[in-house]
Amino acid sequence: MDLDVQPLTEERWPDLVALFEQRGPRGGVSVAGQCWCAYWRLPRSEFHANWPRRGEVGERNREVLRSALDAGEPTGLIAYDGERPVGWIAVAPRENFVRLEASRPLARPDSTPAWSVVCFVVDSQYRRHGVAGALLRAAIDDSRARGAVCIEAYGCAATDGDPFTGHETLFADNGFDVVARRGRRAIMRRHLR
Repeated sequence: MDLDVQPLTEERWPDLVALFEQRGPRGGVSVAGQCWCAYWRLPRSEFHANWPRRGEVGERNREVLRSALDAGEPTGLIAYDGERPVGWIAVAPRENFVRLEASRPLARPDSTPAWSVVCFVVDSQYRRHGVAGALLRAAIDDSRARGAVCIEAYGCAATDGDPFTGHETLFADNGFDVVARRGRRAIMRRHLR
């Protein structure tokens, strides 16, 4: 599949909204439209206080991601099939993700400055078509271009029912190595310099 992957910008914000707020098979808002990748950007208590009622859009969580974009922080990349937004990867310097920084199982394995891949969202009609791989390769290139020396990910087993952080095999196939394993997710890294 020939995808165009671009960083999230003010002009592309409506495309991300369209991707995240797609209705699921039962008519409700997708998990992406409730979470907005705020899970990693907020302390646990604040994230749970922001969680919307069933089927509603996560307005407060959306504002967290929007505020990061407005502040000029790196937030992630969007994949397009033509004009249609079909995928998202959240990637930014690790310190931008306060929950990640507070995690014991995902604690920094050393002092290497790293950018972190924390979430993938792929349109249900485009799953198993290479969108996540295209997003990851673009995130590697974009992070390197922004000066990152290392990119880090938190891979789960292929049988894990919560694959939002990506599967270990996806990262391994793209040059990442396991550097620590404390719990159900592996800390995986690829050095960029």
